[in-house]
Amino acid sequence: MARFTKKIPFIIPFIIILLLVIASTIGYNYWLHLSYPLKYEKQIINETKKNKLNPYLICAIIREESRFNPHSVSSKGAVGLMQIMPQTAFWISKKTSYPIKSAADLMDSSLNIKMGTWYFAYLYNRYQSEDAALIAYNGGTANVERWHKSTDDINVLFRLFAYKESKQYLAKVKKSVSTYKWLYPDAF
Repeated sequence: MARFTKKIPFIIPFIIILLLVIASTIGYNYWLHLSYPLKYEKQIINETKKNKLNPYLICAIIREESRFNPHSVSSKGAVGLMQIMPQTAFWISKKTSYPIKSAADLMDSSLNIKMGTWYFAYLYNRYQSEDAALIAYNGGTANVERWHKSTDDINVLFRLFAYKESKQYLAKVKKSVSTYKWLYPDAF
């Protein structure tokens, strides 16, 4: 009996540590899935196939732009999941068959994903660079055009001219893409 009671103090800390490791692992994965939700999969799949884009990239853009809140409105007036400016949405509507009557229409998740994905594909085709397209999507095409006049090398362009906010946005989206691929490897 004395031998058994001497071993208990050594076993209890081991069990406690093991339980803490298990609980923290489960909690961490749970938190990650809450922080990086996967919503609107069918719409994202349809639009990324149509526009030949990476669905993980669109998920990352939506996460960074609105945290998957379809009713999100930024302080600058961007609306919906992909945070589209109303004037950009009206321009997209003229270029496509996507109907829009008012900025409130951008709160429709289906329309917002259609327009945002189309617009990102347009930017990607225009600049032939995912990074340039992301910077233009976030900071506007006027800034990218102004910077582009100084150099044709996209890498130099962003190192020298991109705003701190744009560089941070680029880093956040890329991190989110990696996280989505890791969390949901078979989603798309």
